[in-house]
Amino acid sequence: MVLFPGGGFVAIRSADNPDSLRGEGLDFVVMDECAFMQPEAWSEAIRPALSDRLGKALFISTPRGRNFFWDLYRRGGVDPDWASFTYPTSANPYIQPSEIEAARAELPEIIFNQEYLADFVDSEGAVFRRIRDAAILQPLEQPLEGHQYSAGVDVAAAVDYTVITVLDVNTREMVALDRFNRVD
Repeated sequence: MVLFPGGGFVAIRSADNPDSLRGEGLDFVVMDECAFMQPEAWSEAIRPALSDRLGKALFISTPRGRNFFWDLYRRGGVDPDWASFTYPTSANPYIQPSEIEAARAELPEIIFNQEYLADFVDSEGAVFRRIRDAAILQPLEQPLEGHQYSAGVDVAAAVDYTVITVLDVNTREMVALDRFNRVD
């Protein structure tokens, strides 16, 4: 923490545990790599702490699919209190164009578009895109008595998603689906 003679301070905190961000009234917050934070860090801790001082926030991040950061980004241009900007890596004068081209040749297109072009790509490398938008499944609250269930798991290899699907052996219907990534 850096303290200033007038009583102000600058502090750096981790959003790994959103509850650790609670408590203080804030004037200005920078949420760096916001797309990789839990949404609760903003909605349940930081946003309320800005209210008493009418504080402001700056969200900075590499996109990570269409998630919480995407939702915030879309508010720019719609809500007069919000502004949104994107800058590709090529806008950084300290990164050589040859390095960007080397990355383009080496990386999968979807990763390059996200990491170097600052594109909000669907599902970060997944074969099937916007799967949750298309899903009509109503998961079971409880297993049905007398029914057998079979589960399948497709474990993520790198930037794709782990998917768990549960089928009712009797009716041959899918009764549960979970999809997640970046979980140890």
